[in-house]
Amino acid sequence: MTETALNGTANINDLPFATDRSRAWRELREAGEAVTSGEEIVLTSASAVEFAAKKPEIFSSARAFDRLGSPVPLVPIAIDPPDHTRFRRLLDPFFSPKKMAEREPELRRQAGELIDAIVAKGECDVVPELATPFPSQVFLTLFGLPMADRDRLVQWKDAILEFTDPSSADPASSVKPPDAGGPIGLGYSLYLRDSNGDPVRVDPSREFHYKDALRVSLEANTDGYLYVFYTENDGHPQMLFPDARLIQGTNRIEAHVPYEVPSSHEADPSRRWFVFDEKPALERLYIVITRQPLPMVPVGDELLAYCNGRANCTWQPPESVWSTVRDGLNAKVKVSKSDSVGQAQTQTERDATTRGIGLDTTAPAPTVVRMNVSSNAPVLVTKVELVHK
Repeated sequence: MTETALNGTANINDLPFATDRSRAWRELREAGEAVTSGEEIVLTSASAVEFAAKKPEIFSSARAFDRLGSPVPLVPIAIDPPDHTRFRRLLDPFFSPKKMAEREPELRRQAGELIDAIVAKGECDVVPELATPFPSQVFLTLFGLPMADRDRLVQWKDAILEFTDPSSADPASSVKPPDAGGPIGLGYSLYLRDSNGDPVRVDPSREFHYKDALRVSLEANTDGYLYVFYTENDGHPQMLFPDARLIQGTNRIEAHVPYEVPSSHEADPSRRWFVFDEKPALERLYIVITRQPLPMVPVGDELLAYCNGRANCTWQPPESVWSTVRDGLNAKVKVSKSDSVGQAQTQTERDATTRGIGLDTTAPAPTVVRMNVSSNAPVLVTKVELVHK
């Protein structure tokens, strides 16, 4: 191909790729080397692809991903020569034949596992069962990331492809918060620090004593906002989370991603656990999950300004806010419990909490799961009573 003339038109969506892929490709190639299909140009020959690759002034990559709205260039796929060559030279040593040969045994093992699963079934749909998962596994392996992230990575890939599809008139309109119409749910587990300093699940109804150290792991079923309040002997409530010292005082959470209160990554080790003092009391945690921020509760910059750098800054909700929390306790909920008391926190759980990723199916279920009965309830409030003797 020596010129850029468009010599055919075709509607790709009308071609029988799903039922007769060979016929679809044949009809597409017969339409020409450079075929228009809506806003797209489809190149159907090796010479056409080579021509496009050598003509960045015509076939530019620089704006190919504008629909994503990324604030920074996507390197190197959205960079044209000669800058593309410079970036490739930086990356090439990590993908050299020698480096890839070092990875080959592990990647062969992974491919073999996928194929073994297909053999055991006796049949397969090769795209979802092999062609889709394996490239994502290769990516995770190359970057040293856990294989538990594979399905999430595939979802991100699919979302990016949808955003960059010219046939999608308004890609943003297809993005909806997960479970936006369903009831809000929360799973939580209480962890007690054992003699080795490790977190072990305990029954929330047990008695706690002087110097016991406690941490709460939380996981919601929806994107939203997390608040945790605390009372002692029904005294005035205090807000434990959001916290001005953590993630800039923000409290946005993602569905099925575990969070810890207090965080095991606090800079001050003494603040990584709730430690019971010598005074017996009835202590309560109020865990609040909402899809919209609670009004009149400072978060982010507002909370940072309120605390103004104070190390032990605690915000106390006014009655107008606290009445909303109390009212949420009246909602009808379904409760289930798992037999996980005594289990040490798994490495999978620690990795998910540390890296802000969803738990995979190997992770143990939360000790307690509570879910609103009504899909219309805007808030789920969970009261955890801690009997301190």
